Amino acid sequence: SKKEALDAIAEAVANAGYTLGTDVTLALDCAASEPHMNG
Repeated sequence: SKKEALDAIAEAVANAGYTLGTDVTLALDCAASEPHMNG
């Protein structure tokens, strides 16, 4: 899931000795390149 992916990134940042939001900032491009319809 998307949440699990972001949690894994946050854990990797912490394990590397950095602080998310201070030392490392994430940016997401949430625009879809193609419409997703009907599941």
